[in-house]
Amino acid sequence: MLQSVVTLLLIGCVVCVTSRHVETEKVTGYRIIDGLCMNSRSDRLVYRHKNDSYVYIAFDILKTGMVDVFSWNIVKSPRGTFISSKMKKKEVFAIDFRKEVNRDHVVASTNKRFQRQFEHRASRKMKHCRMITAVKKKHCKLSAIHSLLARLEMKEVRFGVDPEDCNT
Repeated sequence: MLQSVVTLLLIGCVVCVTSRHVETEKVTGYRIIDGLCMNSRSDRLVYRHKNDSYVYIAFDILKTGMVDVFSWNIVKSPRGTFISSKMKKKEVFAIDFRKEVNRDHVVASTNKRFQRQFEHRASRKMKHCRMITAVKKKHCKLSAIHSLLARLEMKEVRFGVDPEDCNT
């Protein structure tokens, strides 16, 4: 008797959790941990980070849980700091990627269309950089990546926002 009551209770809880009729709070902006609020038309976060050996720009796709990472190696020479003309693109899981980033790495938010534009512009820029490297034996400047990021259409991301105030 006790076992059947517990089983019935567990089945009832599973039905409650998986039911489509559960009312949820309707908020227009996407919220992530630590009170991050972004525009409702944006579905991905943009990260940027630079250290001594590489620089990357990443797009965290919130709906799929994947992150597209575009990275370049940094080449140091007596003339200055440059980037290699080989752009590396890889997909990683968002859970693993978010462990390595902090709020300082988040730049803004964007959508799929503008990410594709960025990819197209980056591949064209790196093609041009490879040509310069082959002909003139020079590397591309680090400002090539900054100009790509400046041309990317982005929306503001706010931190420390209450769920009620996240209506963008």
